[in-house]
Amino acid sequence: MYSKTASLFAFAPADAGPPPAQFTYRAAGTASSGDAVAGVNLSMDGVKVAWAWDPPTNLFLRSSDGKPHRDASDNAQLSTNNVVVLYVDYKPSPADFKSPEAQTIGKGNALVFSDGKVVKATWSRTDRLQPFVLKDSAGSVVALTPGRTFVELGRADSAAPVPAGAEMKSVRFP
Repeated sequence: MYSKTASLFAFAPADAGPPPAQFTYRAAGTASSGDAVAGVNLSMDGVKVAWAWDPPTNLFLRSSDGKPHRDASDNAQLSTNNVVVLYVDYKPSPADFKSPEAQTIGKGNALVFSDGKVVKATWSRTDRLQPFVLKDSAGSVVALTPGRTFVELGRADSAAPVPAGAEMKSVRFP
């Protein structure tokens, strides 16, 4: 789903403030942590999604089913500074029992891709109005690269990191 933030703000009550940031971001110039990657391959309900690290732009580029995923407005390939894979449970939606609804309140495992690196993490969130908390194996908060963040809500083990130096196609989709 895509939208324009300014358009959404038009529907907010006049006294409403901006929502809290959904994640923690590191200060500019602060070193990132994690293991170097070429990207990540994800399987999402029969759709194969790949995010490939592009060093010249310092962005992850998205492909879907083997083709660049392009923005309909300008035909540019979708790109982002961070890809956060949250492993979540799904239940039938109250609106339509055939439609899955991601459960994003609670806790689970995560993979955080930022600055060409991956960090194995956990996520937690106590309320739908609260931000996610991402922590590494030492219990420290994982801070993302300032910029755009794309969240993939995957089922358990639906993502396969591609090691640095490897071709994206060399790692099978889960």
